[in-house]
Amino acid sequence: MKRISYVFIFLFCFLIGSGVTSSFCQTIGVSVKSSGSAQKAIDARKSAWRRLLSVENQDLSKVNDPELELAVSRLVGKKGGWGDLTVFGKISNEKRQVFYALIGEKQLFTIPGNSELFVNLFNEHGSHVKSIKFNSGWRISLRGQRIEFQKEIERESITVSSEPEMNGSDIVTQYYALIGTDLRLIRLEDSNGQLVRNNYEFPNHEIGPTTANRPKEDWERSLGSNDSAELLASLMWINGLHRDLSESAYFESRAKQETADQVKLVESIRKGKALSDLSQKYLGKNMKWLNDALNQKY
Repeated sequence: MKRISYVFIFLFCFLIGSGVTSSFCQTIGVSVKSSGSAQKAIDARKSAWRRLLSVENQDLSKVNDPELELAVSRLVGKKGGWGDLTVFGKISNEKRQVFYALIGEKQLFTIPGNSELFVNLFNEHGSHVKSIKFNSGWRISLRGQRIEFQKEIERESITVSSEPEMNGSDIVTQYYALIGTDLRLIRLEDSNGQLVRNNYEFPNHEIGPTTANRPKEDWERSLGSNDSAELLASLMWINGLHRDLSESAYFESRAKQETADQVKLVESIRKGKALSDLSQKYLGKNMKWLNDALNQKY
């Protein structure tokens, strides 16, 4: 119907050549051209999304297809990188909202150095929600990622296999969960499957998206959550390795060490009522990951 209307408009413009009408026709022509370009862009994004859906749950490291990279480029744009693609699949948050996560990696290239992970989040219609990039280990190599259901949090996690290189920490499994549209580290395990503390003293040693600059009220609110993933994410930071303020602050002035304010914040939360109440609430509950975190010594 629109196409027929445009034909009549152009015929009208051709037959009546007044200045006003000519200007009107030029405006219509530009509008039609813009509409056509916009539709092409929409069609291109839809095609790109279909291409991405076609590789859901596949090992993307084995998919050698330039069209896939082009599809990702159209969907993500310049909002963030995506590394070497590894996995694409569904992941849900605490509200049972379903998203798609496109995971990429950047392997450890030099020692000392970091490996990195890239997570691009999309809604179910293919609209790009956000790009998330973070360190996945100092002197640690990546050995694959997968999206899998975790009974401990009653939804999916992004599970990362890793391996320490020379003088790297014994961290072989990393677990991440979606809270709202934020990706949070909820657990680290060593080669014996035991819980490992994350290192927040030096930024280059921290694994996962940064947790810095959250106010005390936000941390205390999170400790009152009924979502086990959010509790695990908060306890990961509270129980982590933090700077000893009795030592020299030489590195802090160079932005290479945790700030004194962050250390004082975690110390106040460790002594606070919110953490004490949480420990009492889950005392004796059959929740291994949460019990591990609540019983972890710092």
